[in-house]
Amino acid sequence: MKTANITIGKALKDKDLILTEINHLIYAAAMVIIEEVNGTGCYKSETHRPKIPLWVRLIEESINGIRKDLSALAEIKEMR
Repeated sequence: MKTANITIGKALKDKDLILTEINHLIYAAAMVIIEEVNGTGCYKSETHRPKIPLWVRLIEESINGIRKDLSALAEIKEMR
């Protein structure tokens, strides 16, 4: 944290930056700190979708099975 503050201070010294540029600099410093704290060394995309839990998949499969059974029953009823 101290290293990031010192580095940002040096980068901003004697510069006339707009607020957007300052925000980008702060964001970049925050990402470096997060990587060092987590020890990941890589950035995980926010758009990466997590795997659907098993219990949700099982319920969805059960619902799809029931829908198929209902469709089959409806077709049988129409044939009569």
